[in-house]
Amino acid sequence: YVMRFPITVVLMLALGGLTGISVGSVLLVSASASLKNTQELSAKRAELTVAAIERGVMNNLAPSQDMIHEISRRVTNGTLDLADRDRLAATLSGALAAGPQMGGVVIWQPEIDELWVRRNAVGEITIRDVPGLTRARFDNIANGFSNNEDISWGPPTFFDQQTFINLRKPLVRDGVIVGVMATGISLSSLSSLVGDLAVADLTPFVLFGDEQVLAHPALLDPAYASQLSGNNAMLSIVEIDDP
Repeated sequence: YVMRFPITVVLMLALGGLTGISVGSVLLVSASASLKNTQELSAKRAELTVAAIERGVMNNLAPSQDMIHEISRRVTNGTLDLADRDRLAATLSGALAAGPQMGGVVIWQPEIDELWVRRNAVGEITIRDVPGLTRARFDNIANGFSNNEDISWGPPTFFDQQTFINLRKPLVRDGVIVGVMATGISLSSLSSLVGDLAVADLTPFVLFGDEQVLAHPALLDPAYASQLSGNNAMLSIVEIDDP
């Protein structure tokens, strides 16, 4: 016995099957497109965040570079005498006041007390002299520059319960290096900067090399900041437990 179905039933079943396949394909394509769009959007957001960090860090560091270049220029042309400690202290204090991201300024001279101008925990600017470098230590710093116009970053340094990245430049008079000037920017300052760029599912950070963390919102947490020390000026990726 052969069952026969009306042509309308056969067509309905066929069309229904095709419709089901079609809807399934559309849903699959839509899901795939949505996933791709989400991935592309996330990648674009990350790219924009990285670009914003680069601009922010450069803008944050620019005043330090400008200040060092200006002081160096004045020492070279003789309008600022390193031997005039009162005027030098006033000049450095004014420069530091104009750059709140800078934690302090120091001028090293051989066998002469160092002049430190720094910003304390409540934002006040203080001035003090500390024992100067020996000629050998000063020469070691001065010889680290490729030329008298060089400006370079020194290694991160832990000082006064904070870690600073420091920018250095030789001070030259009549072709001779008579001093070296350095200014420090704290890791907490940079961490605050990148923290302002954080979004819901992205945590911006800056690495020093491949393993050490230069800036991260977590460094604003005393639980992490308290781990910094003279022997551990920066935390590792493992210690931050995020990147």
